[in-house]
Amino acid sequence: ESQRVNRYIWGLAPEIKAHVTSSQPATIQGAVSMANRLTTNGIKDGIFKKKENVRNKKRSNDQNRNRGRDDRNKRQRTGNNFAMNTPDQG
Repeated sequence: ESQRVNRYIWGLAPEIKAHVTSSQPATIQGAVSMANRLTTNGIKDGIFKKKENVRNKKRSNDQNRNRGRDDRNKRQRTGNNFAMNTPDQG
């Protein structure tokens, strides 16, 4: 049981790991409930910040870098559309 508790504590965030380790929980249920309470309180207090999605961050950096430049590849992206009109035979 103590090995399971140690494995669980090892995967926690460093801020929570210190508090759970210092309390020395005897069972896995005790460790889980304490970590849950500490995490919930940390989120409410703003200790933990939500990470920005890497894809969105990269996209915003690309947009800032390209702002103010003309689009040189626009002609390649826009296709040439030709239409042929035939007179009505009536």
